[in-house]
Amino acid sequence: LKRPDGALQLHDLGQLPLLHEPAVLHALELRFRGDCVYTLTGPMLLAVNPFKPLPELYGSERLNAYIKEASVPSEKKDNSRAQGDDEESKDGKREPHIYQVAKAAYEGVWHRSLGQTVLVSGESGAGKTETTKFVMRFLALAGAGGTESSMSKVERQVLDSIPVLEALGNAKTLRNEN
Repeated sequence: LKRPDGALQLHDLGQLPLLHEPAVLHALELRFRGDCVYTLTGPMLLAVNPFKPLPELYGSERLNAYIKEASVPSEKKDNSRAQGDDEESKDGKREPHIYQVAKAAYEGVWHRSLGQTVLVSGESGAGKTETTKFVMRFLALAGAGGTESSMSKVERQVLDSIPVLEALGNAKTLRNEN
């Protein structure tokens, strides 16, 4: 992390040469400044609210690349990436993203028949509601094969419930002037 771009290349805080609180906070700060809002720490995904729109981070191209990848069972996948897939760093590893978590949950249910839980936790104003919306949208669209027109009634109801989630998540707090 001697160079600022070193933290941008470091997707997993477990790879820090010296793992202690100041190094973790420094890496997160450098990634935040570089608009890298997602960072892994082992199997957990950390998200830092950018407090600004980052449309390229959640665009339909990126969403559809993850959905396309999730539609192929793990044992049939090769090591190639879907066209339009996430950016890679110089070491060839994928940038961490909430769609990875949603994809892993989808694959656990659909391809391995295992129950899944996605835990979204954080302080007031941290972006829990927004993150949950991204997960819900991914799961509904992945279940429908990637297109809203082929959604079942249940998948449509999942997406239609997002405004209710927003209403519950948008209470006025000390940190959030909703």
